[in-house]
Amino acid sequence: MKRNEIPLFCFTTLQETGELVLVKQYEKGYFKTDYDVGNRRKNMEMADFLNRKYSITPAQKEALLCGSLFGWHHAAADPQEYYDKAVLEKTEMISGHIKDPVMSVMYPVKGKLYQYYVAGKEMHYLDLSALSAGYMGKDATYVMIPDLIQGIPLMPVRVKMAHNGSHVLELENGSFSSEKEVNQSYSIIARVQVRDVEYVMAENEKAPSRYVTWERTPVNDKDGEKNYYWGNYSDSRESIISIFKERAQSKFQFQRKLKQNRNRKQEEKER
Repeated sequence: MKRNEIPLFCFTTLQETGELVLVKQYEKGYFKTDYDVGNRRKNMEMADFLNRKYSITPAQKEALLCGSLFGWHHAAADPQEYYDKAVLEKTEMISGHIKDPVMSVMYPVKGKLYQYYVAGKEMHYLDLSALSAGYMGKDATYVMIPDLIQGIPLMPVRVKMAHNGSHVLELENGSFSSEKEVNQSYSIIARVQVRDVEYVMAENEKAPSRYVTWERTPVNDKDGEKNYYWGNYSDSRESIISIFKERAQSKFQFQRKLKQNRNRKQEEKER
């Protein structure tokens, strides 16, 4: 399941009693669980533990709770709403290593690390340009799936400090996929969803232009084949990462402006 989709369930505690309960997708109210220990603080810790165990993000949890209380068509029942409204707390330049999500290998990492608050929870995000070609490239055994934070594709990471002061990072669950894909002889190395469209970044070292970004509209795919179009090509890895981010952010801003216009017209109509 994608990190911006409503999960099947999540765990939370009741404000009134502190009871640990289960909330289910498209179901109203809550359900009792066998995990409740009769202590508010411990139940809150257990809820956090279980949500992380099942790869449920804070945004997904809040969206599920909102849908359960106010209806599944409510804007806040969409996890992406919380990424759109993320609050930037701090940005810093870091260096260190990041763990391979599949093998026991560490790769060097150097670049910007962002601290955001998403759905009230502190989250860390790494700029795509901080990842090495070996970590995000055609030879990797996975595809990067960044979160779209305020329209910018960023990799969610867990952060630890080493004894020498360097950073040790690890990708959050759900931010990568082992399903490799090739399109027009290019290996897709990253993909990000911007509402109803998707942008991908791909690499082919034997092509006239080594890198490309494409757009895709999933609802227009036919016969199970993904339809990629509007390619932007480059020989520079740094350039193609910038293009990938710029295309996603431009689409995000365009969609936000459309939404604001619709809301304004609706308000005028109601008056």
